[in-house]
Amino acid sequence: MQDLRTPAYWPARILLGVGVLVAVAAVAFAVFSAFPPETMGGDPGRIAIGPLALPTSVVVSAVAGATALVGLVWMLRIFRGERRDPPAWRYRDR
Repeated sequence: MQDLRTPAYWPARILLGVGVLVAVAAVAFAVFSAFPPETMGGDPGRIAIGPLALPTSVVVSAVAGATALVGLVWMLRIFRGERRDPPAWRYRDR
């Protein structure tokens, strides 16, 4: 049986694993940073989002966590992409 693995088989999986770990760490840090204790200089400011008035740290942490999750989903989309056809951006001989 022929091995269909490319030379980038293991590096791609290693980078995906690193990306997952970094995304989990970024979301964990965002959750931890959402409610800083007063001794660490918690910001009493508020941001109005529609009828809600949320603390600034919660809004900034939510945006940071969402950005990490969007990046992880995008990376998984690329990783799980179609393998039969070459990517559209790849150079092809004519």
